[in-house]
Formats: sequence, C-alpha cells, structure tokens
Amino acid sequence: MWCNPLIVDDQARAATSRAFIDIADALDAVRFVIPGDEWHAAELERRRLVGVVRNHLLPRLADPDAPVVAVIAGPSGTGKSTLVNSLAQDEISPPGPLRPTTRRPAVWGHPDQDVLTEASFLRRFQAVTGGQADLVVSDDDLVEHMVVVDTPPIDIGDEQGRQIARITAAMADLAIFVTSQRRYADADSWDYLQYCRRRGLPVLFVVNRLDPDARAEVVLDDAARRLHEGGLLTTPDETLLFAVYEHDEIEWHGGLGAGSVAALRKELGELSDPSFRMALVREATQSSGRNVVRGLASIIPQLRTQLGLVSDLRRRIDVAYDAQAAAIVDGLETGEFSELAVHELWGQVAADLTGIVTRRAGVASQQVAESWSTTPHGAALLASGGQSLWRHGHETTTAALEELGGWQVELRSLARDFTRRGRLSERKAAKVERLVWPLVLDPDRTPPRALRRRYRHLVEQVVSTARTRLGDLLTAAVRADAGRFDQFLPEVDVEATERIARLGRDAEAVLDAAAETDDRDA
Repeated sequence: MWCNPLIVDDQARAATSRAFIDIADALDAVRFVIPGDEWHAAELERRRLVGVVRNHLLPRLADPDAPVVAVIAGPSGTGKSTLVNSLAQDEISPPGPLRPTTRRPAVWGHPDQDVLTEASFLRRFQAVTGGQADLVVSDDDLVEHMVVVDTPPIDIGDEQGRQIARITAAMADLAIFVTSQRRYADADSWDYLQYCRRRGLPVLFVVNRLDPDARAEVVLDDAARRLHEGGLLTTPDETLLFAVYEHDEIEWHGGLGAGSVAALRKELGELSDPSFRMALVREATQSSGRNVVRGLASIIPQLRTQLGLVSDLRRRIDVAYDAQAAAIVDGLETGEFSELAVHELWGQVAADLTGIVTRRAGVASQQVAESWSTTPHGAALLASGGQSLWRHGHETTTAALEELGGWQVELRSLARDFTRRGRLSERKAAKVERLVWPLVLDPDRTPPRALRRRYRHLVEQVVSTARTRLGDLLTAAVRADAGRFDQFLPEVDVEATERIARLGRDAEAVLDAAAETDDRDA
C-alpha cells in the first residue's frame, strides 16, 4: 500500500526548499479579489497552496526525521475517537453520546518526541489553527515515530470541522480516513477524499462499525469500487480497506478490543522501520511538491485572466476621469471660467472651482459605474462597493480645496521666481498673486500695468506657468476621486504572474532531478 522513496540527499532537499520558499513568497504577493464563486475558489486554492508549502513541505524538508504526522478524519458518527482509543488501548480522544463529540483536535504523541518544541508539528498546528489542539502523551510504541491527530468531523455544520480537517490534511504525511457502513457514500466524505487526492496525501481507508453479517461484505465491495472509480484506489479490491466490526466499547478507555484494529495497527507499526518511514516521508514530500506545481498550473491562467479583466476595468476608470480632467484643463485654456475672475478673494474662486471639480468627478464616477455595470465582473465589484460609486466621493470636495489652497501658495512662490532680482516681500508677493489669478482664469484679460512693469516681457510666461500648474492640480483633484474604484481592484502585476509560472517550472525540474537521483540510488 506504500510507494517507493523519492527525495533523498541533503542537496536535493536544500534545492527543493529554496524553490518552494520562492513559490510561497510569490503566491503571498498576489490575490484573487473579484467577487464570484470562481474567484473565491481560486483564492482558496492560492491560500491552500501556500499552506501546503509552509505548513508541510518546508518543515518536512527541513527535518525529514521528524515524526510522521497521521491525521484521522471522517464524518460524524463513524467512530473516529473510538478508533483512536482502540489503537492506543487508552483514552486518547474521549467518545460520548453527543455527536459530533470531537470539537477540538486531539494530538497523540510520545514523550520522547519533544512535541512542544517550536519546530514541532503541535506548535505549528496550534499557530495555524489559533491554538486549537489538545495534547495527549503516552509511551505507546505506535507513536514513538508518529503523531496521530484526531480531528473534528468533516461535516460539522459551522464549517469548523471541515476547516480543521483540511488544515490538518495540508500538514500531514498520511491520512487515515474513517467511515462507516452507513456513511461511506456521503458527499462530505468524497469532497474531503478528493481534497486529499489533489494534495497527493497517502490515505488508509477504514470502514468502521460494520455489522458482522453478510451485508458487511457487500458494503466493503461497494466502497472499494467507489474509491477505485474516484481515483483513490489503484484497484477495486476490498482487501485494501481496513474493516472494523461493531463491538461493545471497553468502558475504561472508550475503545474496542485490540483485536478489532490489529490489522490497522500492524500497518501503522511498519513506521517503526526507519527505511519504511523514510519511504513514506519521501513520498509525502514529493507528493506535496507535485501537488503545489499542479496547483500553480491551475491558478496561473486565472491570474492572467484576472490581469486582463482588471486592466480593462482600470482602463474604463482612466478613460472617464481623464476625459473630465481634460475638460477642466481645456476650460482654463479657452476662458470657460473667466466669470470667476471678477471675485475679489481667492477663497471665493476656490469654492467655485471646487464645485466644478466635484461635478466633473460625479460625471466621471457615473460613467465608470455605468461602464462597469455592463460587465459581469464590474457589476460584481459595483455590488460590493455600494451605491456610493455612482457619485463623487465625500472627500473630493476637501481634496479639491486643499489642492487649490496649495496653488495659491505656489503662486506666491512663482511670483518671486520670476522677479528680476529673485526677491519679493510677502506683501508684494500677495499683491502679485491677486493680479495674476484673474489672468489665469480669463486668457482675454489684459495684464495690468503694474504687472507688466514688474515682469515686462515675462508676464505671459508667469501667467502661462501658473495656468498649467492650476490645471495639473485640478486634474489631480479629479483623479483622486478615481481612487474609490481602484480600491476594489487588486494590484495585478504581469511580472508577478509570469514569475510564479517560471518558479513552477523550476520547481518541477528540481523535483524531477531529485526523483532521478533517487532512482539511481535505489
């Protein structure tokens, strides 16, 4: 039931570790954030791949001699805790009349394993699950080189069991899947088993609570057939399943007699053989790596698709807001805002220009929202952003006023820069400012004599420079409103996506090289 070893020497492990560290870092730098089942599934797959790398592959490569991690999983009512207690002939995971009984994982280890060290499975598991794990230590020979984890049922309604079971599967070297005569065909079971199959996790199948009659053989035969058809058994052979028949539990430890699980215990006892154990570890390591490479191949096309979708949606933002900003700049150049030049104070002008900015931003936001609504992904993002995206943002007015206040300060500095001697008092700079901004707003206005006297032939350059800078600031104020849309779009990077693809190819080559080395040494 076990495969041959693959990854062997320290050099191969080091090369594999470097390759998958880079992969985990690269995957951490991307996200799938577009609403919808397809993208939610892609994001879950991305997180799963990172979890497999960081929580199983890298720790296992760093310490191949660490105890084998065997997870016991299955739906509620199948007697998982009873099975653990039967294997131990001790109360490891208390059973009970209420189902599901196991709400927290029970980690069964050996006192010689140093299961409380920072690098141990228990510490890593507690870190990933937020501390949810109960430790039970015994000197049973079975766990001298193995950690057994009894997980909550995979079908708990609040999803806790499903999450814990899958987190554990991502960190394990071996799964012991427990079902029963009544529950072996349940959908929850097959979903979990297919997850293990994608993960490349070796699985031992236990059919528990069998009635000791002729129907048990029918159940075992049907279960083997289904497992074979699901790609989980190489042949539809019921002898590959571990059959545990219904018996009265032994009161003091809540398990069955040792004979009921003798075959399973004997199989697990093979892990006491160092070469057998190393073979399993190598298989689990190789399977984890291959699983991650396959996972990358599945999400890279989605990353590229997301890149195209986001680029298109972002282009729609740019088109709408750039057009409205350009309209304001054109208005400055053509004198559209010349009536504002009659104001006595810049504050009055700033208030009117702010109104123009917010109206233009409102037009742009409505255009973007309408454009997005014509695409499925844009409509989904609009729904997640709320109705506020159909009008300008609340902060647009404040942002415009701040930009215009900054321009007034810049105008005084500009007045100093263009003086012949480079010096101008604050009082005179304020006077020049008051003379210049009406000219900026009204291109047809004749510059006053005082301004010509001070700047002579440079007066047109002073006004033109001030107008250009005002246009830049008003453009920035309009564009700032576009940020409300940008926050709903992921940061997509073509180079990041292609880097992940390249790293996947490199990792596959490293795994192939390790396999070839192992084949030569076998």
